Amino acid sequence: MREAIRRLTFERLVVVYPRSGTYATDIALKNSRSVTELRLELEGLAATLACRRGSDAEKQHLLALAEQQAETTNLQERIDLDATFHRAMYAMTRNEDLSATAEIHFNLALRQWYFCSKVVKSPGGTAVDHRPLAEAIIRQDAEAASAHIRDHVLHDSQKVVRILTDYGL
Repeated sequence: MREAIRRLTFERLVVVYPRSGTYATDIALKNSRSVTELRLELEGLAATLACRRGSDAEKQHLLALAEQQAETTNLQERIDLDATFHRAMYAMTRNEDLSATAEIHFNLALRQWYFCSKVVKSPGGTAVDHRPLAEAIIRQDAEAASAHIRDHVLHDSQKVVRILTDYGL
């Protein structure tokens, strides 16, 4: 249990106050901006490396995930498929350190999305379409792939900022 708490603390999902307890970290606007700044760079690099290092089978799997996400109208399912897509892209980088770092910051952003999806009846869904990104990765067009993922991260983080601002968080 102690190791689990240490890991959650390291990933900034909980905060430990000595002689007081362990609490989930707050969802706050300033955290959203910090996470976005890092994710823009990490995700862009991940997309570039996925273009170069991903196998043909992995690239086709990425496209299948993007198509599945585009077809569903269920917000929770769209968020889950988005997470699966990002994690598959990280695996394609063949860089464990990048994958681990990107995963930590993705989880922080994902936590904000889950929160926003519960606070607001319809936060507008994740209207992003990953198919152009997957197609750019298949074509090995690193520049286009990086631009697509950066646009996605920026779009979704701006949506989170609007929701958090509207709800005074």
